[in-house]
Amino acid sequence: MRKAICKMITVLTLLSVFLGLVGCKGNYFTDNLVDSYNKNKDESTRVGIDRIHFVSATGDKYNTNIAEFHNHWGMFGDTDFDESLLSGDKAMELIDEIIALPEVYGDKDEQYAYSITLEYYDDNHVEKSVYRYGYGEFPDNWSKIVADINEVTENTCNINDSTDLVNIDADYLRANYRFDLHEDDYPEGVTLEDVIAKYPVDYYEVYGFGYSVVDVNLGLYLYDYYDLPSHKPTQNSTANASDYDDLLEFADKYLDSVYNQREVSVIGKYKDWEFEIVKFDKLDEWKNSSYVTKTVVNEDDGTLRFVRDIPAGCEGMTCRDNYDPYLEPSGRFVIVTNCRDYNVIHEFLTEIGCY
Repeated sequence: MRKAICKMITVLTLLSVFLGLVGCKGNYFTDNLVDSYNKNKDESTRVGIDRIHFVSATGDKYNTNIAEFHNHWGMFGDTDFDESLLSGDKAMELIDEIIALPEVYGDKDEQYAYSITLEYYDDNHVEKSVYRYGYGEFPDNWSKIVADINEVTENTCNINDSTDLVNIDADYLRANYRFDLHEDDYPEGVTLEDVIAKYPVDYYEVYGFGYSVVDVNLGLYLYDYYDLPSHKPTQNSTANASDYDDLLEFADKYLDSVYNQREVSVIGKYKDWEFEIVKFDKLDEWKNSSYVTKTVVNEDDGTLRFVRDIPAGCEGMTCRDNYDPYLEPSGRFVIVTNCRDYNVIHEFLTEIGCY
């Protein structure tokens, strides 16, 4: 039912575009698309493949061997693709082939090889899901499975049956990664090889995510490389008192700009990131007035992190984010920021004498 609702929303969105483009003629498109949707929305008559998501760790940036295909069950009217193939004999055979695979093929400690997600309706019109994963190797009938997927999707998925697993090393990433690796921003002495040696990435993380996993892993690497936990307060850290003039002097000296002076803190920018300088002895007062909904204590080192639900500008809506506090060497101030560029954090902490 949830899928049907989502598809209907998509249909209505398309209808609004048609109406805007063709004016009164939009009634023709509206009537036909809605009729098609109403005719085919009944899930109780469906048999066959609803969705396939396929990943084979054998590709490159030119053909990643990652594909996703949906059956719209005729709800969008006539299409270039013959959707009846997803309910035909070959589709039912493919369903049986995928179901017959072990849930996990091979040893999980080996290299990621493939994953298949299959959503389908069985002969009794019951919606079901199957998840299959492979590591280190492929099943004997791999070529048959790939050929059948290509056949029932009219080769739209454009996948091949290679079983040559790629090695996700630094050279492969430099040749194939679709995101900027930002190697020029690495600290002197740190290489991409160092980062992926400590935080390896698998094939799906390279191609299947909408953000750069390598950048995330670089952050994790630099967090340890700069030993940032040693510069964060814990529940046992000693707070030293300061007056407001000390706070303003510190903020003016180290921030690039200051634009908000509060009772116990000053907010400004450093390298285009927002930093808030807080009087450490007034930290609890700051938390009470700064939308801090939770203080998280790291189980490994006891360092603190703040969860803040900041009003988003619309009534009843908030924006939740994590903020890290860093301790100024004298113990008078805490620097609170959601900056995740740890090169910037390290540079600021170096300027205020932490290193």
